[in-house]
Amino acid sequence: MEQDTEKLTLRDALLMYRDRVSIFKKGHEQEKHRINLYCRHPLAAKPVRDITSVDIAQFRDERLMQINPRTGNRITPATVRLDLALLSDMFRIGKIEWGICDDNPVTNIRKPKVPPGRDRRLSAREERLILRSCAQRGSKELQAIIQLALETAMRQGELLSMRWEHVNLKGRIVHL
Repeated sequence: MEQDTEKLTLRDALLMYRDRVSIFKKGHEQEKHRINLYCRHPLAAKPVRDITSVDIAQFRDERLMQINPRTGNRITPATVRLDLALLSDMFRIGKIEWGICDDNPVTNIRKPKVPPGRDRRLSAREERLILRSCAQRGSKELQAIIQLALETAMRQGELLSMRWEHVNLKGRIVHL
């Protein structure tokens, strides 16, 4: 490490994590957004070695009270759990590989409870309306995408990243 590990701030550690670890993850763009958010938090100015579970618990509680500017609703427990998971991984790697901290303070705090997942399906009527709308607009490609999504339960990212080399029409298989 070029920098004295005693003075290394959370901001410095997060930026190191972004540049050395996060870039190799599938969700790099989302993590980059989260890291930028954390870097603006007052806790980011604190030395990594001085951060305690009390600091992390306070960060968790503040996040749970924040309003999502896009939706106008409070930040969800699932979002805060993702925040904490990123911080936990940064502290884990910081301890094991970089030697910048002695402990992972995230492991000692309670994680927000996540409500049960959604269990909603399109009704037959909703499905007909969507497919009819595609047909009326002459959008056969969109109609095919929607039918594929309905039949396979593939997610948007999976649908958009499909390539012909992943498709076996004869075997009726798509490798995701």
